[in-house]
Amino acid sequence: MKFTDYNEVPCYIPVWGCGFETNSKKLTSNRDTTFMYRKEPMFGIVVPTRYEDEIIRDLNEKVNVGKTLKEINNDYYWGKTFIPFKKTYKGNGENWTTKDLAFSKSVVVYAREYASTYNECIEVYNDLIEHEIDKCNEIIEKLESYKILLETSEK
Repeated sequence: MKFTDYNEVPCYIPVWGCGFETNSKKLTSNRDTTFMYRKEPMFGIVVPTRYEDEIIRDLNEKVNVGKTLKEINNDYYWGKTFIPFKKTYKGNGENWTTKDLAFSKSVVVYAREYASTYNECIEVYNDLIEHEIDKCNEIIEKLESYKILLETSEK
């Protein structure tokens, strides 16, 4: 399942998250370049809080497990977090512990798009890239329209 709203992603249930976006930025004072935000699919969990002790408590007490952020009704957006599994985690989403989570790599939940399977997440990721390509093509068309054409005869 591809999730169109991060508030619909079930908490503490492993999902795939990805992101892709380009943004024209001036990274140095003398050079224009394009900043690319590229996060290929990562396996992890969405949690309603960013605090490790609260996550451990939720898991131990089976609180909020499987509930969506909407069901939890957590309006405080700062705490909604996606935490990927460590690269050393080789499981399929079962029998994991908080020691398998890369807390240092956690991001706010709205920074990713989500899907329940790897293949679906690849589709989401590729769709994000296609969207960026479309935006670039629109910019190219607009820039082309700004060109001044030479007249065939001089005035």
